[in-house]
Amino acid sequence: MHAESSPSVMKLPLPHADFLRAFGSALLFSRSYPIGHPALDRAVSQLVAKMEPLFREQEAAGFAVGPAQLFVGDVATDPRHRIFRDLASKLFRRNIGAVRIRRGIPREDLAALIVALAGEPGEVLP
Repeated sequence: MHAESSPSVMKLPLPHADFLRAFGSALLFSRSYPIGHPALDRAVSQLVAKMEPLFREQEAAGFAVGPAQLFVGDVATDPRHRIFRDLASKLFRRNIGAVRIRRGIPREDLAALIVALAGEPGEVLP
């Protein structure tokens, strides 16, 4: 049986879970739609909205990346959660160990970051 402080049994706070889901969703949309497309714009808007609660208490929102899990502080996502697992795997394959987004990031820069992160390793981005 796991101890209550084990990352595998601690629950990710809802604002962080919402942020990670929106981040993963924006990555999915960016693979199908170019910057400026209304569907990608909506996904980026949702990501911005999900970051706002995190920025009320801190200057930046971020997470660490493992092969099948994401980590916010000492809390790990469930490796069986498809959205979180896929996001972790995609970023891990690109050799990204952490993502940190600071309060005040211009929306255009956030969209460009999402598009860049969504590409496949070795892919030449415009």
